[in-house]
Amino acid sequence: MLNLEKKVRRQDDEIIVLKTALADAIRRLTTLETGMSVCLSLCLSVCLCLSVCLCLSVRPSVSYADVIWVAA
Repeated sequence: MLNLEKKVRRQDDEIIVLKTALADAIRRLTTLETGMSVCLSLCLSVCLCLSVCLCLSVRPSVSYADVIWVAA
């Protein structure tokens, strides 16, 4: 019976370690996902700005002053 109790205690300790490792992994994934969403938002903003700039540069009727006014 004593061996069984020791085994249960070891397994309890292992479960605690596994729970801690899982919580750490979830925390790291959440941090990574948050960082990725910020990065994606920034990338989309840059792509949108580049698209607008390209569209404006293709149209010869748009002057530099018009672009400054639109950007402000």
